[in-house]
Amino acid sequence: MIPTLTRSGRFVLAAVALFVVVGALSASPPIAALGAAASSAIVVVYLATLSIPRLVRREKIEFAWWLMPSEGGVSTPGVAFRVRAYVRNRCSWSFGPSRLGVFASDALQIADSDGLAIPLPRGRRTDLELRVTAMASGQHFLHGATLMLEGPGGLFRVHVYFPNVLSVKVFPRALAAKRATFRPPTGTALDHAGRHFVRVLGTSPEPRELRELVPGDPFKAIAWKATARTGKLMVRELENEIQTTRLVLLDASATMRAGDVGRTKLDYGVEVAAAYARLAVEQSDRVGFAGFDQRILAQLPPHEGRAHFLRLLDALVAIRAPVDEDVTEFGAAEVARAVAEYVRHQEGLDFRVRSSRPREHVYDYAGLVAHCERALGREGSAVGEVRASDPSTAALRRFCRARGLVIPYREEPLAGGKARGLVEALRAAGGRGAGGGGPASTVLVVSDLEAIDDEADWSSILSTMRLMKARGHRLLVVVPFAPLFTEAAPGTLGKEVHALFARDEARRQAAIEARLRRIAVPVFRVSPRDIPALVFTRAAALKAA
Repeated sequence: MIPTLTRSGRFVLAAVALFVVVGALSASPPIAALGAAASSAIVVVYLATLSIPRLVRREKIEFAWWLMPSEGGVSTPGVAFRVRAYVRNRCSWSFGPSRLGVFASDALQIADSDGLAIPLPRGRRTDLELRVTAMASGQHFLHGATLMLEGPGGLFRVHVYFPNVLSVKVFPRALAAKRATFRPPTGTALDHAGRHFVRVLGTSPEPRELRELVPGDPFKAIAWKATARTGKLMVRELENEIQTTRLVLLDASATMRAGDVGRTKLDYGVEVAAAYARLAVEQSDRVGFAGFDQRILAQLPPHEGRAHFLRLLDALVAIRAPVDEDVTEFGAAEVARAVAEYVRHQEGLDFRVRSSRPREHVYDYAGLVAHCERALGREGSAVGEVRASDPSTAALRRFCRARGLVIPYREEPLAGGKARGLVEALRAAGGRGAGGGGPASTVLVVSDLEAIDDEADWSSILSTMRLMKARGHRLLVVVPFAPLFTEAAPGTLGKEVHALFARDEARRQAAIEARLRRIAVPVFRVSPRDIPALVFTRAAALKAA
């Protein structure tokens, strides 16, 4: 905590330097003596400011914060939630208005954080409230806060850091979205009672309609009284309540993550998946989930009920920030450095060791891993398993997940990786259905279908989809259309480049839709302005048309 000059301090120092220079050049002893005296005073003020951190450590400035209950009981993107905090000055000094800074995840925005100054009178407590807005769903963190304390005369200031970690889980907006309807196809296999009505012939006490006999209708479905009355062969069509199975396959690859925080295709995909799951739970259906890239990143088998719905939302939140080694940019050395610097800054533990080379960062790797394992065990952090080349690296990556340390996602997709992941997810979903050991399901695929260019990859995808349809599954593909999720750069050239990009994407997307149309799989393009809960209704209407 080295003191730094304030704006007033820089002005005074410049004036003192001017006095010294003028006195030296003009050979004026009074001016030179005045400059030297002012310089000595500045040194005294600096030394007094330098003692503030030691005073704070000895006599304490307390800082604490906590989350206030959100409206509706949950936090969602774009809706501000409140954080209450207080600062108590137990020091023998009173400090003037001190600026408060907050270290938080990139997806969190703190209102008026730049102009927030709080007084710190001696022996008093100051209460304040922060309004924080999450720009995207996920597990976000407020890591700590700094106070910029000014020394005597306001010439120098020091930063005092309070490492109070506060975690907030932000759920998708679908929790408060409009309800939508999405009826299952006629003839969905019966599992057990649900809230859907399916047309069947003569096997339910719930009548639907009377109609004329058509070839293929069973003889026992004939309504003889209606036949005698009308003089035509009439059949009675009935309906029965069933429970359906729904599966959502979400593309979580790098192409879905490009863009501003909260406005990426993955953000929209998470909202669509959450809306789909909520709809299934409201209609007493089973719903399952799989997130994929070059492989299945997260999977949740189909089940029903609110508890399962909350587990699915947790899976959607977790898939936004993976730490697995095979899908992130950092190697073992980079992860170790990030964790070591975080622990040094946040907990005051330095795992650096001396190196013969200047500016080379060398860390006590074994000690750092042991510290992370102890911290995770002490807190009982249920962060799940991660993929890594060795147990030590896995422990550091679990620590990153528990503390909200972001490991950059791999930007360059592997050749054919997304196609393999999509086929794996489809095959996992297609294990259910006629001949697959369970009832047929409705499968929603949310993907931009980018980085799938090889004919062999498309052949594998299409053959898997054909097999699923043969087993009675219903497929629907929702595509976040890339040009609608990006904005043109300012100026005429930027608009022309964006228009060219939009034309190329439209041509590529049209070719993909033609491929899927040949096997009767509907494709529905979406933009950020489309309400996720209404996508299914519009997609069903498009298919019917």
